[in-house]
Amino acid sequence: MFLEQRKESLAAVFKGLNQDPYSVVRLVLEKLWGGLWSDTKLKKTLKISLFNETVLSHVRKIPAFP
Repeated sequence: MFLEQRKESLAAVFKGLNQDPYSVVRLVLEKLWGGLWSDTKLKKTLKISLFNETVLSHVRKIPAFP
């Protein structure tokens, strides 16, 4: 319920992430992987709604790092 009410906050995390240093980008992505995507208690529909088209468009802007 908490995440459903704060979708915009998660989207804000990704806005401008492409301008952050590699270490910050990696930390954010690792925490989200461990805290959201890997959490089997969260419904898949919630995960999909959190990572919507807007969020994914911000993720696409992140440059490939070595």
